Amino acid sequence: MNYKVLIAASLVAAIAAAGEGGELPSGWVRAGTSKHCEVTADSQVVSTGARSLLLKCDRDESGFVTVMQTFGAEDYRGKRMRFSADVRADSVTEGGGLWMRIDGAAAKMLAFDNMQSRPIKGTRDWQRYSVVLDVADEASAINFGLLMSGKGRLWMDDLKLEPVGTEVPVTGASVRLQPNLDLSR
Repeated sequence: MNYKVLIAASLVAAIAAAGEGGELPSGWVRAGTSKHCEVTADSQVVSTGARSLLLKCDRDESGFVTVMQTFGAEDYRGKRMRFSADVRADSVTEGGGLWMRIDGAAAKMLAFDNMQSRPIKGTRDWQRYSVVLDVADEASAINFGLLMSGKGRLWMDDLKLEPVGTEVPVTGASVRLQPNLDLSR
């Protein structure tokens, strides 16, 4: 079975199928610690699809907001996975970016990258970004999405989650190098 094609097609189709009222597509959830930020589907600002996903914070507050998905890692154990998307930024004060986390049993983080070392800030037109992690043999879940801290707007469109070869460098760190951050709050 060609999981690469299935995953990429289902991500784009789910966002395109989001309702006119801006509600999130099926399978996507809002999370994070910022209470006053909006997470919605946007049909006005898009890169290639019919809709994008938008994080919007009109005031500075501590914490972060994310839109995310989680799925079982069983079919991807031992593989290197790349999550990529087109992202557009408008007046992002603190930073944002794509993120992916690989979890093991009891939600123990095994690998993580949230673009913290290369944040998207300010105002930028659509640009392609990616995060790449190895899925450990003991992995149970893959979590991924878009996050933002501070004030501003971030849009995400043309998402792909795909296995890649070892010639593609990993962008994140294993749990031995990263603190145990819980982005699912």
